[in-house]
Amino acid sequence: MQIAEQIRPKEIGDLFNQNERFRIPSYQRRYSWEDEHFEDLWNDLNSIDPEGSHFFGTIVFMSGTH
Repeated sequence: MQIAEQIRPKEIGDLFNQNERFRIPSYQRRYSWEDEHFEDLWNDLNSIDPEGSHFFGTIVFMSGTH
C-alpha cells in the first residue's frame, strides 16, 4: 500500500482513546515546553467547537520500531 493511500483525517480524541504507547524520538525531546505552553494548548483544545473542525497540522505516526 502506498503512503498516500494511508493518509486520512483523524479526530484528536481518537489518537488518545486507543490503547497505544507513543514514543517521541530523542531529537524531539530537546525542545521542552513550560507550563504556560501546555496551558495554551489545553485552552486551544477546549475552545474548539465540538460540532466543527479544526486543523492542527501534520502529525506523523509510524507503527513498529523505527
